[in-house]
Amino acid sequence: LFTLGNLLCGCIGIWMTIMQEIEIAFYFMLIGVGFDFLDGMAARALKATSDIGKQLDSLADLVTFGVLPGFLAMWLLENSPSLGIIQTGDDHPFALFGLLIPPAAALRLAKFNITPDQKGFSGLPTPISALVIGSIAFSLELEGVYQGNLASKELVLVIILVISLMMNSKISLISLKFSGLDIRQDLDKLLLIGGSLVAFVFLNFACFPVVLVLYILVSIIFCSKNEIQS
Repeated sequence: LFTLGNLLCGCIGIWMTIMQEIEIAFYFMLIGVGFDFLDGMAARALKATSDIGKQLDSLADLVTFGVLPGFLAMWLLENSPSLGIIQTGDDHPFALFGLLIPPAAALRLAKFNITPDQKGFSGLPTPISALVIGSIAFSLELEGVYQGNLASKELVLVIILVISLMMNSKISLISLKFSGLDIRQDLDKLLLIGGSLVAFVFLNFACFPVVLVLYILVSIIFCSKNEIQS
């Protein structure tokens, strides 16, 4: 039920993006992240893990963290200002570059499904990549921090390309699951949470690009001390 709730949030978010309700679309993405967290936690607590649950989780993630951010990326490429390098008209197909995200997310999720003994992440997790795109779109819609040069067509295109490549890279990133009550083993996650909260205080929901940078930096520092898949 939690997984299907995630899927439903993705579908509603896509529809809201089509209707130009970007703020609402981003909120449904956030709710989808909540469902994605709860389904795994509930499965472990109830010892109800299964192959169908694993497959269904990835299918839901593809919609909410693949297709939805792809639509938001297209909206960004269509509506963000230009630095003068890229000029687009009403019928220009440039916005279709946003659709690089769904296939990149699908490939990343497929690789994740067939990788045994996952104790960490190889490549950028799809929820984080989706939140980065959604955060920038949310900020641009509300005239927040990512305005002007920070949300230009040119920079958004670079971000789309980098995120798509990072999702399928071999970069080792820390797992976001807590190992227990030993603070020393979870110091990396605690630092990431603390830094993310500080970013949220200053940037609100526009904080996720900063959180992505923190996530990569913490992983670089701690990945050698943790069992991370290659």
